Amino acid sequence: MVLLAKVDGRRSRHGKEHPEVPGVPLDQQKDRQQDADDHREEPGDSRKTHAAIVTAMPDPTLTPELALRYLDELSTDIRAAVLLDSAGALAAASEGAQGEKLRDRTLRLMSQADAAAPFEGGVTQVEASTVGGSVFAVRADGWTVAVVTGRFALPSLMFYDLRTVLGDLGVRAA
Repeated sequence: MVLLAKVDGRRSRHGKEHPEVPGVPLDQQKDRQQDADDHREEPGDSRKTHAAIVTAMPDPTLTPELALRYLDELSTDIRAAVLLDSAGALAAASEGAQGEKLRDRTLRLMSQADAAAPFEGGVTQVEASTVGGSVFAVRADGWTVAVVTGRFALPSLMFYDLRTVLGDLGVRAA
């Protein structure tokens, strides 16, 4: 191994014409992968030295109450939320929400949206905005979820979160 006597610290452009830049011997340049493992070109493949972080899948059972708590963790914009089953009964309400009142208003909102829709089958999602905030509602797999948010909630993200929660609930006792 040859040690450099001096390192050029002038931050000038380096090239072949500058003797301050050492050349890498050809045999060392070709051996750049000598520390790599047998299957990958990079040294220290973490899959060989680290155990899996997640060793088991979480329990797929998601209750309506847990679904709303999960939704609340996904978005800080949610002020109140309700989850209704396929019959329109209140399955869960967020803490501090007036569940029955919000259930009635959600059913009325979805009913009016269905009546105004120019197509058969009803609407699957509704957004209603006011100066003070918004209401988002999604219907899927026999469930209806509605949330009241602040006025800065992003509709696309809110609908994604609502659909994710309903997808996780699936058709369990809706």
